[in-house]
Amino acid sequence: MLPKKGILDASSTYTEGDTVDDTYRIKSSYGDDLAFELVGKLQVAVPNKGLKKYVDDYTMNIRLPFEKAHDIKWVSNFVYNQPENQAAEITLLESVQVNADLYKFESNGKYDLKNGNTKLKIILPHVEPVSIDATYKVDDTKEKASGAVDVNARYGKGKTTSITIQGASGQKEIDLTFSANSPQNEKFKKFEMKFNTKNPSPDTYNSLILIDADGRVYKSEGVVVYSSSQPIFDLKYSSPSSPKPTRFYFKGMAPRSTQGRMEVKIENCKNFDLDSTFEVNFDKDLVVKFHGNAESLGMKNYNVDISSKDAGNGKRLEFNAINDNKNVLSGSTSFISKQEGPKTIIEGSGTLKVKDEQKPANFKYIRTVLTEGNEQGVETFVNVAYGDRNHVAEFRITNLEYKTSYVYCEEKKQCAHAEVNAKLITTKPGCLQHQFNAGFDLRKLGLATEFGLQVANEFSDKNFPQYDMNLHVNRENKKYHFHVYSQPEQGKFPAGIMLTFPQRVIALESVVQYPTNKNLPFPIRGEISLYPDKNKPQSKTAARFNFDVTGNEKQGEASALIGFSHPRIGKEALIKFRGSLNRPNDNTIKIETNGVISHSCLGHDREAKLFLEVNPVHIKLLMDTPLVKVIDLEGSATAKDNLQQADLVFSLLEGKPVSIYAVAKDFQYYEFTTGYKDESERKLSVIANLNPEKRVDVSVDIVLHKNKKNIVHGALFIEDNLIKSDYGASKDNFNYFVGALKKDLGVLQERIKNIGEKANDDVKKTLQRVEPTYKQLEQAYREDLEKLTQDISNDKTLKEISEALHVITKVIVKLIDDVVTIFKPMADKFAETVSLVSQKISEMYEKQIAPGLKQLYTNVAAMIQAYFDGVIDAAAHFAAIIMDFFERHKPELQELTNIFTEIFKDVTRIVVAQLKEWRVQSGQFISNMFEQIKEMPIVALIKEKWQELAVPEQFMGIMNDAYHAAREVMPTEETKTFLDVLRNYAQKKLRQEKFDEQKELRIVYEKLVAAVTSLVQFVRQTAGQYGITYPNFSYASFPGLSPVSMPSFKGSAGWSLLNQMLQGDVPNPWIQFKTYRPRSLNPLDEVPAKMRAVIINGMHIFTFDGRHLTFPGTCRYVLAHDHIDRNFTLISQLQNGHPKAIILEDKSGITIELKENGQVALNGANHGYPVIEKEVFAFRESKGRIGLGSLYGLMVFCTSKLEVCYVEVSGFYHGKLRGLLGDGNNEPYDDFRIPNGKIVSTESEFGNAYKLAGSCKPVETPAHDHHQMHMALPAACEAVFGGTSPLRPLSMLLDNHPFRQACIHACGDDSPKSAQEACDLGRGYATLAQTGLLPAVMPSHCLKCTDADKPREIGEIYDVKLPTKQADIIVTVEVTESTEKMYKDIIVPLVGQVIDGLKSKRITDVKVYLVGITSHYPYPIIYDTDLKLKSAKVQFTDKTRYNEVKSIQVGDERVDRYTEFFVNIIKNLRLTFGIHNVMFAYDSVFDLPLRAGAVKHLISAIGETCQRQDVLASSLRSVVYGGFFKNLGLSYSLIKNTPDIKIGGGKDVNQVVGFSKHGVLLLGDKKQKETETLRSTLHLETYDGCVDFSQDTDGYTFSATTFQSCNPAQQKQYLQTAATSIVNRLLHENLVEACTCSYVDVYRARSVCVIKERKEAARRRK
Repeated sequence: MLPKKGILDASSTYTEGDTVDDTYRIKSSYGDDLAFELVGKLQVAVPNKGLKKYVDDYTMNIRLPFEKAHDIKWVSNFVYNQPENQAAEITLLESVQVNADLYKFESNGKYDLKNGNTKLKIILPHVEPVSIDATYKVDDTKEKASGAVDVNARYGKGKTTSITIQGASGQKEIDLTFSANSPQNEKFKKFEMKFNTKNPSPDTYNSLILIDADGRVYKSEGVVVYSSSQPIFDLKYSSPSSPKPTRFYFKGMAPRSTQGRMEVKIENCKNFDLDSTFEVNFDKDLVVKFHGNAESLGMKNYNVDISSKDAGNGKRLEFNAINDNKNVLSGSTSFISKQEGPKTIIEGSGTLKVKDEQKPANFKYIRTVLTEGNEQGVETFVNVAYGDRNHVAEFRITNLEYKTSYVYCEEKKQCAHAEVNAKLITTKPGCLQHQFNAGFDLRKLGLATEFGLQVANEFSDKNFPQYDMNLHVNRENKKYHFHVYSQPEQGKFPAGIMLTFPQRVIALESVVQYPTNKNLPFPIRGEISLYPDKNKPQSKTAARFNFDVTGNEKQGEASALIGFSHPRIGKEALIKFRGSLNRPNDNTIKIETNGVISHSCLGHDREAKLFLEVNPVHIKLLMDTPLVKVIDLEGSATAKDNLQQADLVFSLLEGKPVSIYAVAKDFQYYEFTTGYKDESERKLSVIANLNPEKRVDVSVDIVLHKNKKNIVHGALFIEDNLIKSDYGASKDNFNYFVGALKKDLGVLQERIKNIGEKANDDVKKTLQRVEPTYKQLEQAYREDLEKLTQDISNDKTLKEISEALHVITKVIVKLIDDVVTIFKPMADKFAETVSLVSQKISEMYEKQIAPGLKQLYTNVAAMIQAYFDGVIDAAAHFAAIIMDFFERHKPELQELTNIFTEIFKDVTRIVVAQLKEWRVQSGQFISNMFEQIKEMPIVALIKEKWQELAVPEQFMGIMNDAYHAAREVMPTEETKTFLDVLRNYAQKKLRQEKFDEQKELRIVYEKLVAAVTSLVQFVRQTAGQYGITYPNFSYASFPGLSPVSMPSFKGSAGWSLLNQMLQGDVPNPWIQFKTYRPRSLNPLDEVPAKMRAVIINGMHIFTFDGRHLTFPGTCRYVLAHDHIDRNFTLISQLQNGHPKAIILEDKSGITIELKENGQVALNGANHGYPVIEKEVFAFRESKGRIGLGSLYGLMVFCTSKLEVCYVEVSGFYHGKLRGLLGDGNNEPYDDFRIPNGKIVSTESEFGNAYKLAGSCKPVETPAHDHHQMHMALPAACEAVFGGTSPLRPLSMLLDNHPFRQACIHACGDDSPKSAQEACDLGRGYATLAQTGLLPAVMPSHCLKCTDADKPREIGEIYDVKLPTKQADIIVTVEVTESTEKMYKDIIVPLVGQVIDGLKSKRITDVKVYLVGITSHYPYPIIYDTDLKLKSAKVQFTDKTRYNEVKSIQVGDERVDRYTEFFVNIIKNLRLTFGIHNVMFAYDSVFDLPLRAGAVKHLISAIGETCQRQDVLASSLRSVVYGGFFKNLGLSYSLIKNTPDIKIGGGKDVNQVVGFSKHGVLLLGDKKQKETETLRSTLHLETYDGCVDFSQDTDGYTFSATTFQSCNPAQQKQYLQTAATSIVNRLLHENLVEACTCSYVDVYRARSVCVIKERKEAARRRK
């Protein structure tokens, strides 16, 4: 049907519960050049405690038939991880690859309240990549809080730019530094700005602003002193253009309220200098003096002297002013002084001579002392006028305000003014307002610029802080205004930045609003607006949102709206969502959701809806998509005792509504009817009647115009005590039904076709309308940016305002130009590619995809019709055959039915009769069984013992005394009555009296309820006397859910589940399980909980509390030290970070050292394993690991070369440890505690604090900030800790983040060394898991079988031929006192002769394992030894091979007897089933690293008789080990005392060297006598289980008794005979083994071999 192969494959997995872990995959293709694949996963876990995680990862691959875009790959990855109480990590990756061109955006960051970093990288084809690294740090733990932001960018060819912002804030000082460096920029390389303000004393404020631009320094310093007696204002400014700094200086002095002095200096201000002093004194007479120099104002030694003098009727005020020794002003005025309350007023008028002109003059001086209210201070006003000039000065200095202003005016209102005002306003309770104003308009004095600054701040204990700043500069009718504001209030957060230029107003404004009169802060509305020019509102770009959540106990609703607008995209783009959950009543749930995406490029709004209303008797479902209404369904149901009824109407894909009706009445009448709703006269009906006692019938009919056409019917009924039937079918009616069904399928086919054409047209129109709108946006923003850059750079006024501002402007322009230069090629390339792809997609859709899709859905519809036609035809055909069969054979079928009826009746009678008989017989059987049980002796014995255990009267007396004592302290009569009833019940029970126990217990329960109620009432009454009330507990109510009520009590407390969830106070069950899950099969073994740590390759240390550090030291360092009791010290010796030794020192000074070569040293001297001292020990495991420990609660297990070391310390040392492994107090934050108790933050300082030699150089540890826990793993780490690793599932219960971090640090490349490092880290992680009862399996590539001819991979199968040149000899010795002589006299020389015998047979590669078996431990002791056991240090200290359990003696004869009886039972069970340490140790022997290519032999020396075991258990053990030995190719020899051995056949028992199951070896024999006759005469008088085991496993038993009875010459012959026998059995067969390399544990893999071929070895000719 399709011209090319088409594939559609989709799969998905989802999870249910609190967490989400979903995956999905969609794959489709059409031919070879059109394919689509989407693979992704979504993980969401937001527990109240623990790790919060969100992962959205998907990859999309598209293949298109275009040359320039044939392969497109889009990878998107977003990861959010936030461990509990730790920083959140966010990773974002977006990459699009078109053929070989890669467009990539990558970001990775870690953020918390104190630290954070972000790495950003942008890669575009044919353009140098851009990378940005940003970090921030906040430290508020010190008295002076500090913070820093660093941004480093790399772009172009080797170009770098860095920006740093640092700040610190304390109570009296604020520092802020901004620096930018661009070394490759020729015009601008360095920019630095510093801001500092201090408050060294309550009334003094210092400020510093410094700008350094490529060595050009601009500096501003200011000092302000708020003082009523000595105010100071000092402002200095310097720049490269001025050799001397510009200075504005003011100082006032007022030693008394009637005397004052003021200094004003202006230096180097645009060639303007002023140096002046002003003094005033009016103690008795008024004296005013002024001295000034200002060359630009023509002032040279300008002196003014104003004083009051008596003059007849009053006082006159004389004026005298001299400039450059020339008279400037002279004359006098009247002088009037008066006091009006706190005001002192001095005024006067007269005529003054100004140079040569007489001019009228007047003055007024007002001084007010402010004492009322909260404001205390002085206000001064001075106004002096002469001629057409007027001077006004005002000063106000109080504890809340400082104000200085000066106004100078000439004729025609030409004035200059300067004002500085700082004010604190505290009129509002709980509110502090601060206002600062500074304004300068000195254009009259020659400065052409007006400057104004206004700052208003408000701090309140009820509202958020508010800030507002206005800065304006006016020059030549051009206004520049900078406005920053943040005015939050309850329910509204407005903020913005505005820049006003003569040409435009740039604004960035935002506002967030929420209601304050609701329980929840919804709806939340917000908008962010950007105006390139606010004078043109149509240029606005805005993004807005609206989130709303409402609800109550009956309903809940949520809605969201996100909008984006820009002039270039026309209509606002909107995304809307609304969802609601209603419960109109307790049994009804209504869910309604709809989502809308609207924009003009889509043609019309795209809306999707979902509606669901359901209750036990009604359901309504509607699902609508932008293309078609998928389903519209409504149904109802009725359920009564005698009536069950259901109605359902549904429509699929906007087709005709289909109705379904079903009813059941009295469980006897059943009806099912279906048809089209609009065609009620045409339907299908199925009716059934079920009356088992009378009639059962079924009928299927077609109803047409109220007429029934029967398709098939059948009936069973009873007539004349016979079951009869009636059935029939109509072929014509069935064919009619089939035809109608085919017609409906044709309609369905047409509907599918129409939907496909509709979707096709919609897609084509959308593709034609949609252009890459981002290109329009990019063009608009680029034009606005270019215009802004041009306006700023060309503004001459800005250049003239300040050279520093001009430099900053050039910097901004240069940065903008660089950004545009760098990113413009990227954006152009991206736009060109996307535009081309869009055009190609549109063209391909019209020419190829659309016709193909049209053909596809046409073929699909035809295929569906053909399929159903075939099914219907087949069904009709078989139905016709069946109908014809019934019609032809109806009489025979009727007769057959009657026969079966008779048979059924007979069978029923027989079964009923048998059931009655069985009931009688079973009852008799049960009765007899109970009688036999009663007559059993054991029952009588139990009754007797029970009578013996009757409670003695002494105990009854003690109980009565306790009862009376308790009854006296009971506060209520109900509680006393309860004790009476309980006592009576207990006495009857203990005395074994007969009574109605159920009735008594009911009485006890009733009295208990009454007692508890009375106690509650008593507590309430007593507590009420002290004013204590009781809280009312209630469950939280959720929208749409019915509340659950509980008994209420008086009080005011409340609890909300929603608040608890928001605050994170609800315990997370998963976190609780992770924390308190069992970690040992023996619960007492973890009381208190053990502390566990691992050390990987010496330098990677994982502390007891889970922290990780990398410490590449070269010295001896303390790992763990008991700093309280000093019971032990664990030390690590490192060389360049690699382990050289692990050392344990106990409290007595004994040291045990595990070396990197696997050897052990005691007190510095080499010593073989094991080492057993008084309190410390060292050992080697059969698995190959080595270890050491202390009886005080320390164990260490290491691999043979110390690559992985696991440390375990008893929980009794909680918080008592010091060392690199931390203090072990379950608090990771204080792990870096050094010996003096101080907690440090750096790994270097922490590690170096625990070095044991002062001569060792300090170590610098590598930084881990770039080794993120969730960053992309190197290949070696991915294989061990990645998603496909078998270790991955463990991370749910055991955090693997520290190991991942260590792996990222250790494995920087893909070398074999890195792979090994990663595997070692995995082993450490797996060890921690296994010791905590978690199953752990290592990745297969980390393990290889090294016991073969060459390293083999896991799962590899290979063949081995035996014998070769290898042999493995295992010698097990039970270290009982009775075995010592046997070991020294027989085992040692025998092994030596076996070694010599093997070498004579050219078996030169021999390994000997000497293993000790003890009853003290359930594991073997591995000894270091040479081949002939000469150097082994074996100590035989056990008294017996069985570890017996001793009974506890308490002094009471009866108790002691029962205790001993119980202990004997346990002892017998252990011996019978082999549950003791010796058997466990033997089982562990086979963990030894035996080689696949070696012949193997086991020699056991046992000096004690082995007691009998259970026959079944011993037989099973022999069979299992026999098969194991046979498949392993292992032969077995037992050295055993046989004092009661007997033999016949005329042989001397002292000649018997040994025997097997089939033969006897006599002294001097060179081979075993395989004679059943002689063997049948040999037997042991005493049973020995070990000898039986040896015989059952085809082993050989050598008699130590015979050896001891021989003389020295015979003993030598004995050893030769035994050794020859062992060697012959090792080599008597040629074997072929099939071996498989198999996984064993996290440390090793071993070959498992099975004998596949066995044949007798050829004898060597002499």
